[in-house]
Order: sequence, then structure tokens, then C-alpha cells
Amino acid sequence: MTLDEIVGLTGGGSALALLTVGVVEAIKRAFPALDPRWIPLVAIAVGVVLATMNAALLRGMPLEAAPFAGIAVGLMAVGLFSGQRAVRGR
Repeated sequence: MTLDEIVGLTGGGSALALLTVGVVEAIKRAFPALDPRWIPLVAIAVGVVLATMNAALLRGMPLEAAPFAGIAVGLMAVGLFSGQRAVRGR
């Protein structure tokens, strides 16, 4: 599988990344004792779950590609979150 195929399989990756940011933020607020160093792993796990749901329910991508797309979505979400935090100056 080439990089172009993997990127093409994210099936609305930017929308999934934004949804992942929201879900991770909700998890952070629900579990305030959660150590911040675990947030990237939580984002990747949420990304994999959302991408798998997208593949299974909406047929947005092949089911076999969902874990790889989910990892990419989780990493995008972590980048979006840290980027907006840097811009806000926190």
C-alpha cells in the first residue's frame, strides 16, 4: 500500500480529526486526573475507533484500512490540539 492510498483512505480524515479532538477534550474533562502525557495515546485510540465506525457503518473506507487511517486521524487530532494551544499561548 502506498502513501497516496493510505492518505486517500482516511475518508473524511479532517472531519474525523475534528471529531476526535472534541471526544478527547470531553474525556479530559470527564477524567480530570488523567495524566496529560496519555492524551496522545487516547487520541490515537479514539481515532482508530472512529475510523473503524466510519468504515463499518458508513462504508467510508475499506475495513482493513481503518486502523491505519485511525492512527493518522489520531495523530492529526493531537497536532490540531497542540497547535491551537501554542497559538493561544498556553
